[in-house]
Amino acid sequence: MTDHDRNDDTADTADTDDRAPDNAPLRRAWHLAEQLSAAGGGEARMIVTENGYRIELAVHRDDDGTDDTGDHRAVLNALALGDRWGHTSSPPSRNNGTARETVWSEIHTDPPQE
Repeated sequence: MTDHDRNDDTADTADTDDRAPDNAPLRRAWHLAEQLSAAGGGEARMIVTENGYRIELAVHRDDDGTDDTGDHRAVLNALALGDRWGHTSSPPSRNNGTARETVWSEIHTDPPQE
């Protein structure tokens, strides 16, 4: 089957093929998710986006407000494996008294435009 014969549902399967290069987007996304989960002590979530993949990890806070999400340096190192990264936060007033924070990193399937 050539690339022209594939439909959208099977286009990403080449990334999981053992012959795919180590820098294939889906392979990079899985690696990032594994690293982020291990570093953050939680389960990372992978979302397919129009540009590639977004990997998110919820940041957990103790009752005193301190962050208990694993190894901070390792989390930052995992996030840096992506093409774009950042975090979101939402105050307790918007979430029934619970602050919510998430760190995320994206793997893009297309090279950045120069």
